[in-house]
Amino acid sequence: MILYNITIKADLAIAKELKFWIKEDHLPQIMNSDKVIRVQLLKLLNVDVSDGITYCVQYHFDSMADYNLFKIDEDVAFRNEIMSRFNDKMVFFSSILSEE
Repeated sequence: MILYNITIKADLAIAKELKFWIKEDHLPQIMNSDKVIRVQLLKLLNVDVSDGITYCVQYHFDSMADYNLFKIDEDVAFRNEIMSRFNDKMVFFSSILSEE
């Protein structure tokens, strides 16, 4: 199994709007993909939230091939959309993990 994680630090001013957009628009759209077997939104705990909320969007794949197709098709659209909506109010980075 491959896990693709995007960690997003959202400014307090847009955290609720970002969470709503991810839950109501992005996640349902991604679940229509035949590449992703599971997707979830998590909130990072035990961190200072005075300057923002940290979320993780996690996508699960059966194979690296499915991840690579997702990266080409859906991930580019996600990055473009999140940047156009919340550009200067959040930062994000991604990581790829595999089950051992």
